[in-house]
Amino acid sequence: MLPMKLKLRYFTYSLAVACFSFVVIKLYLQYKLEAQIVTSYQGISLGDTKDQVVSALGVPAQVLFPPRKQDLILENKVIIPDVEISTVALKKEIDENPKKEKGFDYWEYERAGHRLFINFYPGSDKVNLISCYVFDNTKIDYKTCSLGEIKVLDSEEQVVNKLGNPDASETKGAVKIISFSKLNVVISLEKNSVFNIQVKKITNS
Repeated sequence: MLPMKLKLRYFTYSLAVACFSFVVIKLYLQYKLEAQIVTSYQGISLGDTKDQVVSALGVPAQVLFPPRKQDLILENKVIIPDVEISTVALKKEIDENPKKEKGFDYWEYERAGHRLFINFYPGSDKVNLISCYVFDNTKIDYKTCSLGEIKVLDSEEQVVNKLGNPDASETKGAVKIISFSKLNVVISLEKNSVFNIQVKKITNS
């Protein structure tokens, strides 16, 4: 039989190893969770300034006024109620603004088959939303608007398999919107196919 002192040393050593292993595992899991949080997308980071966005993407093709809720009437006369719609600023309205395009908080960039939308916190000039929206699947490739393993045209099942269950979901007409607040990610699907990916800080009301 082992002497009492040796048993005590062995027990102390085993306890120390167990505590160390627990701390390491906890830190690893915490790191994995934090590593999943998205703060950058399409070459832009949340919190970037307007100057940084212009440096990365150039001057926006269009700038828009803040969105207002109104009914959206589709070509087939289907009405989607309470949709936030932004009005595009005219050239005259941009020229009359002392800061030109930088005087607006909603920017749009036109790309082949898709658009980038960059929104800023009003009055702070800091990015609070980065969005990539596909409108023509024939002009894009599999990398267009991709966010890590999430690709345009993925199904909802594929998204959930990669990101886990969403915190919230809502349906507006033919569009389903699923939110992952812990990841800063919002994904829109039409006919069970991803067409829009947003990165933004989501606040739970």
